Amino acid sequence: MNHYLLTFLICLALLTPNPSYANTKDAIVKVFTTSVTYNYDSPWQTSGTAESTGSGCVISGQRILTNAHVISNATYIEVQRNGDPRRFIAKVLAVSHDADLALLQVQDNSFFDGVKFLELGVLPELLDEVVVYGFPEGGNGLSVTRGITSRIEVTQYAHSLMRLLGLQIDAAVNSGNSGGPVIMDDKIVGVAMQTRKDAENIGYVIPVPIIEHFIADLEDGSYDGFPDDGIATQPLENRILRESVHIPNTETGVYVFKVIPGSSADGIIRPGDVLLTIDNHPIASDASILLRPGLRVQYDYYFSKRQVGETATVVIWRDGRKMMLPILLTQKRGSIRAIKPPQYDSPPEYYILAGIIFTPLSYDYLKTWGDDVKMKAPPRLSKYLYSYKNLADEQVVIINGLLSSDMTAGYQDVAVDERVISVNGQLFANFKEMSKLIDNALTKDAPITFELEDRTIVVVSPIEHRKNEKDLLKLYGISKSKRVN
Repeated sequence: MNHYLLTFLICLALLTPNPSYANTKDAIVKVFTTSVTYNYDSPWQTSGTAESTGSGCVISGQRILTNAHVISNATYIEVQRNGDPRRFIAKVLAVSHDADLALLQVQDNSFFDGVKFLELGVLPELLDEVVVYGFPEGGNGLSVTRGITSRIEVTQYAHSLMRLLGLQIDAAVNSGNSGGPVIMDDKIVGVAMQTRKDAENIGYVIPVPIIEHFIADLEDGSYDGFPDDGIATQPLENRILRESVHIPNTETGVYVFKVIPGSSADGIIRPGDVLLTIDNHPIASDASILLRPGLRVQYDYYFSKRQVGETATVVIWRDGRKMMLPILLTQKRGSIRAIKPPQYDSPPEYYILAGIIFTPLSYDYLKTWGDDVKMKAPPRLSKYLYSYKNLADEQVVIINGLLSSDMTAGYQDVAVDERVISVNGQLFANFKEMSKLIDNALTKDAPITFELEDRTIVVVSPIEHRKNEKDLLKLYGISKSKRVN
């Protein structure tokens, strides 16, 4: 072929628009969010509003797929198509804070004129090339970056702290990219989620199996989330531990050291059991399970693949023999810790009694000391990041502060940031139960005694509370004495 003709054809190919790129970029959306910021130090008030941007894309059903953290706590949302100067008001159709995914809808159908929605693809292989679309900070136009899939594993989602399947890619994922689609073969294989601040070119992506789980969950009109088995395990690699459960060398699995009371596995699985398989997938003694040839992930991936209400079949080793057991996954997946995971779209709970502020201990409250909660929050509170629930609905309730008055005098060094154990000698499981105990005690005139974790006590007079409540709340600019969700 003539050299000049070949050069011409190459240039022509480079200048000819890529139709697949054109279809994709037309479906990319910029999301503008105004959100409220909650104050967990003073839970009756907010810290004002904030404005942020993110990315998204149009999928089937005239829906916009984005991250939950892009629209969490939103009071007003607008969306703008790539290349279109107009903004359209959007509403949240569905949200999964667990999976950091959300669907938006736009009432004005003209927003979707000429848009070809993007379809879901398949989970990439390692080293597959992917393209990230979005609107990162640093400019107003659409950004397109290429990279490869460098890792596939169960990872912790920063938004919810939940561990779900994730992709790691080496394409740039920056603030504003969040919610943008990750494309391979003209189809969505993930949604850009987060990046590592301590490393370059490491981005994390919500993969298509998690997106599919979210969308399938919504088919009955409600969102149930990911199922929680309630089983706490450890690897079974230690020789002496294996010998203690009398398991043959030919078997592999994980050792069950706790089952959360009231959870899906309660009454089915016991501490001391060895979990061998889930839905016919063998579990290795390092707690991994085969996802595809040459790729292993954490074993509970196969629990999270199920929907709430479905049944998983497990094989366990107990008392020297194998047993096959069904587990009806009735519980929504959440923290198996007694501390509340990050909360969104609802204000914090509190109860003010005689100037004493009670709240459920939450990850958000621990973050008031700084993002590194493990190091900066008080050890007597941060220890609950690691402790397991004793009941399925257990919450740690604390005294998070005092409104200074003669009713709270002398309690500052005794009570603040201490766990509350009982009300008038009655134990409670969670904040709602404690609130009911207080409500009942307030119908009488007898003193109300709170026992704290260190066995010190706080005593409140219902008579003094009723006498001073209105003036005290007015003095501190508080409109309501309690908020119990």
